[in-house]
Amino acid sequence: MPKNTRIPHIDVVRRCLSDFDLDGLKNIHDSIIKATMMLVYYLVLQFSISILLHLEHSYIVNLLKL
Repeated sequence: MPKNTRIPHIDVVRRCLSDFDLDGLKNIHDSIIKATMMLVYYLVLQFSISILLHLEHSYIVNLLKL
């Protein structure tokens, strides 16, 4: 540590940590997880739709060749 660095006393640290909102942090974490899952579901759905449209298009093209 640099010379003359002030280190907080343990009581100050305890007081700060006791005021820390763990429930709020958990809620933020849950919101991030839910938003991420919604994004993943959306991307999977879009990918599935694009595959189905491609397959449908290929099927129609093959029917027209007959």
